[in-house]
Amino acid sequence: MLVSLTEQDQEVRMHHLNGKSFIARIDSLSTGVEGTIGLSEEWGPAKNGWLICESTPTSLTTFRFDYIEHTPDRHHYHVSVAAGRGNHEGARVGISRNGYLGAYSVSAVTDFWKVEVVRFSEPNQELHFTWRDHQGHRVSLRREYEGAPSDRGPAKPNGRFIDYLSVDKNAAYVLRFKARILEWVSPH
Repeated sequence: MLVSLTEQDQEVRMHHLNGKSFIARIDSLSTGVEGTIGLSEEWGPAKNGWLICESTPTSLTTFRFDYIEHTPDRHHYHVSVAAGRGNHEGARVGISRNGYLGAYSVSAVTDFWKVEVVRFSEPNQELHFTWRDHQGHRVSLRREYEGAPSDRGPAKPNGRFIDYLSVDKNAAYVLRFKARILEWVSPH
């Protein structure tokens, strides 16, 4: 059930984050696609550094949300991979030409991300939110089977589904997120 919020309710939810940057782990809260948001770690540059949703993450990825500004209903951030992720440390989250979210060099990403606060729990330092690109497209999930036959060879017997984050309007699942804030930081 959707509940319409008054401007005052929206203002109360938003004020906790005004002017604040943070480092957080991100989870998907969407039914059927619950999991932790991380980076793909497959071999080769085409398979490495894509944002994925994992039900059992192989390693924990943290993201840095650097505050830019806010509007009456959204906060704008530059989002990057926080410390501890080797080659991807400090890389900004950007969008491929096919709509996938990935870790890119800082100079390659100029667009910001929109965070629409659904709920903020100060005692738990948890932010429930809707994530959108700079044009307002919601971050969604695109489930792909890795191991299907291709022009590079036959199907792999141990194929698996990988859940990639995307802003493709045809993606199967629109996601809702929870950020577990680990640290409040000064904006870059």
